Amino acid sequence: MSKAHDLCLKDIDLIFNDLIENGLIDPQSIFFQNLKSSISKSCFQSLYPLVDFYNSTETHFNFFLHNSYLFAYVFFLDQSLDSLENNPSTKVRATQISSYLLLNYFEWLKESYDADTISLFRRFYKEQTNYLIVEKKWEFPQIYFSAYGSMKKIYKKGFLLFFPIELCKRNLYTRRSLTLKKLFINYYSFIFLADDLLDLDSDINHKCLTYPIIRYFRLKGELPQSQEDLAPIIPQIVTILQKFVNNIKRFEVNSMIIDDTISRIKTELDNRGIET
Repeated sequence: MSKAHDLCLKDIDLIFNDLIENGLIDPQSIFFQNLKSSISKSCFQSLYPLVDFYNSTETHFNFFLHNSYLFAYVFFLDQSLDSLENNPSTKVRATQISSYLLLNYFEWLKESYDADTISLFRRFYKEQTNYLIVEKKWEFPQIYFSAYGSMKKIYKKGFLLFFPIELCKRNLYTRRSLTLKKLFINYYSFIFLADDLLDLDSDINHKCLTYPIIRYFRLKGELPQSQEDLAPIIPQIVTILQKFVNNIKRFEVNSMIIDDTISRIKTELDNRGIET
């Protein structure tokens, strides 16, 4: 895990140094400090577990660096769309940075992969942006339910983050590649659903649909007004979280990053009064 952690920190440093050199972010700003820490954490728990699945000690540094650009893009895009804390100018700045990161990633992709891979990326990108549109249709929850209302589709909240896994499969970088996607579908579903539970108030206030909110809508026929409205269904959501954890254990993988992430998230939920 130490190798993966060091690699992650180095790659995030390179990305933020790139942003500084291009005048896109002020290293003295609170925005910079908070985002760098959050992106490091997100990348480490979501992308860098792939280090554990490589066939040799070769870690394909270029692969991890550039796919960290993709994860950073998704994070800055979220800041430009969903953050209640950021003022309008900061949201525009986040949009500017996310556009730069996406362009950088796409240029690397075109230089490194064939036309079929580029077409696949476009499909992943379209699916991700479609989700971002549908989750904002607060007045039309039936649309969200139809597209993403199943626990089997929770992973589509971060569909673009699965693209590096597709690259791994296509290039045969990893062992057990046939189970890799199924493992990460369950792992990401756990992370996304737990995140939905932790952000219930924020999502309701910002009128952003999520799986717990849409599950409440299907039961009550109306959207919740506060986190307290969802209290009766929280145990059901926790049961689904545990199902994802059980599925992960069935793969019998040896990843300290995955294990530690699950443990940390469970502790965070427990500290918020959500018993897991």
